[in-house]
Amino acid sequence: MEQLELRVNGMTCGACEQRIQRALAQVDGVVRSAADRRAARVKVVFDPARTSAQAVQARIKQAGYEVAS
Repeated sequence: MEQLELRVNGMTCGACEQRIQRALAQVDGVVRSAADRRAARVKVVFDPARTSAQAVQARIKQAGYEVAS
């Protein structure tokens, strides 16, 4: 398992956190995720044999949020 911590812009409320977590739950290989709007961070644990960091970032973007580099 690998852990990824991303800075995510655009989260303004608890619903935003839930939306990101629901989106990431749909990615095959994501074991768990935790979004924190106050810190503007998303932590993701995933199986690198089934998905990649790039796929996780793409899913967050598809959900309507910006992944800061």
